Amino acid sequence: MEPPFTSPPPTVPEDVRGRLLALASQGVTTEDAAAQLGITVREVWRYLGPMRDAGDIHLARATDGPGVEWRTNENHRSA
Repeated sequence: MEPPFTSPPPTVPEDVRGRLLALASQGVTTEDAAAQLGITVREVWRYLGPMRDAGDIHLARATDGPGVEWRTNENHRSA
């Protein structure tokens, strides 16, 4: 029996990764990041997952409005 197919995690383009890290260094919501990067909120979430798994960023807190705030980890690896 073959194992079920799982898709690999999405690759974060270096330019997007750098811009997300810059935004997250000040704290950014997924909605604000999407607007500033010109991509959808869904794309932001897809890119944040691998960055979180790599230890670059963390979920800082839920915001009062829609979305959540992300920040860089103190020991994140620079681009």
